[in-house]
Amino acid sequence: MARGLFNFSAVMTAFGSVGLMVGLRYSRLRVSKLTYALMGLWCAGLVLLPTFPTDRLLADLTVTGAVHRYLSLIAFISLPLAGLGVASALASKEKLRPLAQRLRVMCAAGSMSVLALLLTHLPDLYPQKFGNLMISGLVERVLLVVDFGLLATIAIGILATGRAAVSTVDGGLK
Repeated sequence: MARGLFNFSAVMTAFGSVGLMVGLRYSRLRVSKLTYALMGLWCAGLVLLPTFPTDRLLADLTVTGAVHRYLSLIAFISLPLAGLGVASALASKEKLRPLAQRLRVMCAAGSMSVLALLLTHLPDLYPQKFGNLMISGLVERVLLVVDFGLLATIAIGILATGRAAVSTVDGGLK
């Protein structure tokens, strides 16, 4: 049951992220091709994760478990980097600079969460040195919350740009 829910959630998050990419494409934000590529890595990683089940941390690592871990790492590093590209595009519009700064903070939090996750695996992988402290699951949940916040902030930026474009037509925001 839990695995099926994870698989469904990962794929639906990927589809939602593709929707954000489409929104970026048709918004007034001009993001680089690298930003789209990084978002694409995020989406591809999420779609492929269910295909490669993970291993329990203290069990022997299988090929599928290793692929799952590397896909996760690539996806979770790609999203904050893509967010920085969107933040740069938002910062080019004066009225959206505060939102760009919030997005940068979210990107930093996402990057720090990935680093924290990597560090929490040390006790899991080396219990004889660090003790049997299994906190990686908690940090994974924090990482997911931060990444969902990052995605929401990107969506807010797309919507704010759309409103800015409408206001510009009406003679308002420039």
